[in-house]
Amino acid sequence: MHGLGSSSARLAGSLTPSPPPAGSCDWRDRGIRINSVSPGPVNTPILADFLKTLGARAEEDARVMDRPGEARDIAPIIAFLLSDMTAWIRGTNIPADGGMSSNILCEMHGL
Repeated sequence: MHGLGSSSARLAGSLTPSPPPAGSCDWRDRGIRINSVSPGPVNTPILADFLKTLGARAEEDARVMDRPGEARDIAPIIAFLLSDMTAWIRGTNIPADGGMSSNILCEMHGL
């Protein structure tokens, strides 16, 4: 996995659902959906420092994405998850990373 190191193992773990602890499913009865969004690099004031710190790994990730994300890329996903249209989406993480997570999974599975 070209320079992805332990981050790919962490990503793979975060993309693999684990069973909830026993007795922890009362959140459904209370209307709680527990969804998340995992953005990739987003164009913010700290992005340059982030890229500098990660070095070659960040350069490789940049080749997978056509550009860094923008707030306008992430906000609609959050708005969608907050809407009534997603009442049946529960316990889900949506990667909004320009294809980075898909690329890691493809490499992990030799695709």
